[in-house]
Amino acid sequence: MKTYQKIIAYGALVAGSFGLFGCSDDTSTVTKKVSLGFGQPYVAVGDVTGDGKKDIVYGDKKGVHYLESLGDGKFGEPVTVGIAGNLGFGQVPISVGDVTGDGLEDIVIGNKSGISVLENQGEGKFKPLE
Repeated sequence: MKTYQKIIAYGALVAGSFGLFGCSDDTSTVTKKVSLGFGQPYVAVGDVTGDGKKDIVYGDKKGVHYLESLGDGKFGEPVTVGIAGNLGFGQVPISVGDVTGDGLEDIVIGNKSGISVLENQGEGKFKPLE
């Protein structure tokens, strides 16, 4: 498996070590599955599916999504996990980490309303933290 220490995502630089993301050539399977439109949304890397593999999480004007890592630098189709308020256009700040202390990686986003948490319920399911 090829690994890279930097992942290029439409001009943004994200640390990680799993595969190539956002290349202009035809080596990436990820960019063919995601149409981000205008702006350069942030992406985050974390195991949101609980299978031990690093998934890609991103937000756009339609909501918050993840691409499940299938291994070998390949990713599944986008899965929408929620909308936490109006995400707006362009750059949606997003992060992944266990903020609830239950051992599952949650998704944290910034939006026009402030900071929101999508709590990981396991098996790739999320709900807004209340």
